[in-house]
Amino acid sequence: ARIGSASDHGQTIGCGLLVTPRHVITCAHVAAQGLGTEATDPQAPAGNLPVDLPLLEHPFRTIGRVVHWVPVREATNKDPEDIAVLELDQEAPPEAEPARLISKEPNEYTGLEVHCFGFPAGIHEGVRRHGTCRGENARGWVQLDVARGSVAGGFSGTGAWTRTPDGAVGLVVAARVAERYAALIPTRTLFVACPELDTSWRPRNPYKSLNAFGPEDHADFFG
Repeated sequence: ARIGSASDHGQTIGCGLLVTPRHVITCAHVAAQGLGTEATDPQAPAGNLPVDLPLLEHPFRTIGRVVHWVPVREATNKDPEDIAVLELDQEAPPEAEPARLISKEPNEYTGLEVHCFGFPAGIHEGVRRHGTCRGENARGWVQLDVARGSVAGGFSGTGAWTRTPDGAVGLVVAARVAERYAALIPTRTLFVACPELDTSWRPRNPYKSLNAFGPEDHADFFG
């Protein structure tokens, strides 16, 4: 998901992961920047953020509001921080399958190859980056060494994806361009901050027991 600015819908602030047909998870600093507030505020910011799914064949655009908020804080331990969940005004179309979130232990990240997709300044169509994870730092974030190019700006809040199994193992949260270094919030931490995400990736059940199918079920029953 691509997240824009409330004051300038043409500006990309960062990215997010669709975790249910109505919810996107991103970084708190992305939502705060988009709404013109501070990421350290204890209370969730109010307002509407433009959200779109630009990689679909027919791009989907809507607005999102912050419904779960874990602000940025001073690093004293590995407690969750910099996490926000947006509730979308409209449900995403059926072809926008929610991300599968894969939880890993700290030692399982070392040497793990991932890829991510973002919208850095000047690249409106987006670009993909690849890298290798190097384990956790003192904040509980996972270090990601980027193979080529850099991860910055419009990558914040995007997912870090593995190929086998196919799913997201974290969110890009910070980057240092000169060192080709980025940091990920591991999925395990997302689950601590939002326990309901632990089951959100599972496919929606298309069967309705003894209830009748209607026009609203055209994606599941047709012919």
